[in-house]
Amino acid sequence: MMFLSTRQNSSIITSVDELSEILGDSFVLFLGSAVSGKMEPCLLMVRKIRNEILKSLSIPSGNDNYHDTLVKKYAKSLVSEGIHENLGEETKFEEFLWFLKDLAGRKKLDDLLYHLFVCSPEECGPNQAAVATLLNSHRCIACFTTNFDNTIELECPTICPPYISEYPTELPKRGESPILVKLHGDAKSKSCVAFSPQLYQAARELAHANLPRLLNGYKVLVLGYSGLGDIDIAPYLMKTKATFVWTGPDLEKLQRDVSWASYYAECDLSSNNEGDKIAEHRNLLIDLALRLAEEDSHKGKFPPGVRHEWEEGLSEWCQTSEINLEQLLEKFFQWRNALPILHMEYTKNSEPNRTPKQLREYGSLCNQIRVYKSARAIFSSGLTFKNLDAEDQIDLRQGLGFSLWRLGQPARARSVLLEALNIYSTLDHELKSDVCRLYLEVSRQSV
Repeated sequence: MMFLSTRQNSSIITSVDELSEILGDSFVLFLGSAVSGKMEPCLLMVRKIRNEILKSLSIPSGNDNYHDTLVKKYAKSLVSEGIHENLGEETKFEEFLWFLKDLAGRKKLDDLLYHLFVCSPEECGPNQAAVATLLNSHRCIACFTTNFDNTIELECPTICPPYISEYPTELPKRGESPILVKLHGDAKSKSCVAFSPQLYQAARELAHANLPRLLNGYKVLVLGYSGLGDIDIAPYLMKTKATFVWTGPDLEKLQRDVSWASYYAECDLSSNNEGDKIAEHRNLLIDLALRLAEEDSHKGKFPPGVRHEWEEGLSEWCQTSEINLEQLLEKFFQWRNALPILHMEYTKNSEPNRTPKQLREYGSLCNQIRVYKSARAIFSSGLTFKNLDAEDQIDLRQGLGFSLWRLGQPARARSVLLEALNIYSTLDHELKSDVCRLYLEVSRQSV
């Protein structure tokens, strides 16, 4: 999704001095997941959580049958570099959490998010300390965040109790206590949002209708938020008559995806600004915090935090959540690509000892839905049967030849198809036309 509205006279900010001048003495922060997820000690971001859960649920067991193995292969296909990775990326975080809530229950989901995002004071890092410095300067009057974690509250204990999944009636004035607004809920209070896009469509109209009114006329510094990452907030930001300073690691992508911002600035939230890094790779959040701390006669010190340990708890949660992996995959694939669901369903209740005819039908289905490695294995298995009649021998070789061709092995495909043609030549009837056409097509494309 790309926002098409364009705000004229946008410009590039190249220094913290310029950024500080533009923000002035009263501005608002808007924070996304990269603030907590890019610099050590990192909290898990959306892709990592989704991938780790899918990988954990798809660990092989000693009792897996063919169907179980197939389901786990489809789970792995949704993670990084898998053939269906794009479907995983298209699934927004709130939607994925809704999948988990629907299958494991609200309490289990709350327990998972509590474990992943509730931190102790020593687990806060430089980015959170920098945010606290901005809030303590009283020039930053409010911080809006889509994050679930509690690190800002820990680093800035003087801040007012956060607004959770609700909005204040108005923003504070400079000199008043700054506020924190947690737009998607809070892991500690177990109030994180988890909705399907269909169910949330109407609810978001009520939930976020006040956002443009609150931000209108303010300078808003956006950090760690792509503008494309959720299904509810981004459309309202586009409607807001605020002066947005949008930051990110890739200026060209920022200008393309968030074309309606007033200013853009490169910002590397994974950097602690140590060493002689060139300007465009600096962390503007830390630079700005240090600048305001210096102007207000405070000492800016942002020590590294202790890593938040999550692996053991996530693994235990996956083992005890009783999530049906196949049902989880169906939620990913439904409305996007029904063929994997058909493939899994076909294998679910099939008998372990199939006949050659059943293998031919199953292999043909795999070829139709482009699962060529499975098709190759199935047709090869069929050819190991003894006393195959001519029809089975020909059809199994035809299917095998097609899958080999699609897997980029034209020489093997021609060899297998030629075997099928040779069997036909010993019979009394004419050569089967579709085998001939396939052989000629493979040969033509191999020349």
